[in-house]
Amino acid sequence: YHRHDRHPSGSQLWLLDLASGEDREILTVGDARKAYGSWIDRHRILVWAESDSHDRVGILTLPQRTVTWLIDDPARSIDKAIAGAGGRSAAILEFRQGALHATQLDLDAGRERPMELGGCSLLPIEQLPTGQWLCERYSSRAPHELVRADPATGDVVEISRSAQHLADPTMRFAPAQPWRWRSRDGTEIAGWLYEPQGESRGLIAHIHGGPTWHSEDWVNGSIQFLVAAGFTVLDPNYRGSTGYGRAFREAIKEDGWGGREQDDIRAGIESLVAAGKGRRGRIGIVGLSYGGYSSWCQITKSADLFDAAVPICGMYQLTIDYEETGMPHGRDYSEEMMGGTPADQPERYFNASPANFIDRIKGRLLIVHGLRDSNVSPENTKAAIRDLDRAGIPYELLTFDNEGHGIYRAGNRTELFKRIAGFFESAFARVG
Repeated sequence: YHRHDRHPSGSQLWLLDLASGEDREILTVGDARKAYGSWIDRHRILVWAESDSHDRVGILTLPQRTVTWLIDDPARSIDKAIAGAGGRSAAILEFRQGALHATQLDLDAGRERPMELGGCSLLPIEQLPTGQWLCERYSSRAPHELVRADPATGDVVEISRSAQHLADPTMRFAPAQPWRWRSRDGTEIAGWLYEPQGESRGLIAHIHGGPTWHSEDWVNGSIQFLVAAGFTVLDPNYRGSTGYGRAFREAIKEDGWGGREQDDIRAGIESLVAAGKGRRGRIGIVGLSYGGYSSWCQITKSADLFDAAVPICGMYQLTIDYEETGMPHGRDYSEEMMGGTPADQPERYFNASPANFIDRIKGRLLIVHGLRDSNVSPENTKAAIRDLDRAGIPYELLTFDNEGHGIYRAGNRTELFKRIAGFFESAFARVG
């Protein structure tokens, strides 16, 4: 199991002997670095861990506690390793510019075999006793499916048929198009562009959560709904996102939240305006969790560009978020990202909190929150309402008594999507 005792940014691998009750640390790669593991067999553990520049994969052998590194390449962006059946192989999940490239690794010979399909991603989940892998196949052009894949032959057999469960089987999803741009400091940023059929009704930035996560070429329900409603959507993988190497992932910690990653988002929208794919006066932003926080950031600090924002379960005041979060490692994560507690870094927390800049809001605002949210506490939204009312700033509010961190119940989701589409349509209607 994993513990985080030494540093908010680190994790260590521990072993509990059920017979003796002995509990001991068996692997650390540094106080502020992360190490993860899963059993291969009774004496070997598959580990993937951080180094100074990259993530690597190896085998930890017990009881000696020796590690043999099988993949240790700074040029590779390893995301995860999954031990296979029988102790002979493992699936390696690697991302190149945000796209998944999986391989099967022979643990004895050290050789890798690609696990890929043309035109879509293949995500290994678990190896079956037959040697085949249970995988998820996905792209932005079709619903996710479960398949059995055989790396030795390249054969793929469908298990599920999600398309059969669509309300409209003739539905066509908008494809995710790669879009790249330069941020304010020259860093290259990538994301996905979705364009509607016919004339666009406006440009919307759809921001993923995390921030330690990333968007891929896959079906995103809220994005597809917005595109079907006639909007152009940018889904950016800003600094702090996974899938682009360790340096890119860690770069968000240089400023803490609300810094250069927000420049990345703004620059992406500006690049689309410059390319004629967006128009000032019809620009919005929406997102859940860290995407909700980013929506708050942009409607306050980039009020000259964004005309409407929909923060969903988003952090509004970071000291409130730190104190009120109900997640087991919520505070550790904030400390890792911000470089310490609010007491340690008061200026960082102040500058990164949208609450301190609401006087800059010029555009329309729709605040959404699940009132059972144990991750980003609804106290954030309660504070926002008090501040906005006190300042005389108009807003719209949509809350759900039976939702937590995200709006997922079918009826609620339908209401949310329709409300968001109507909100952006209304916000952009004033532009001729």
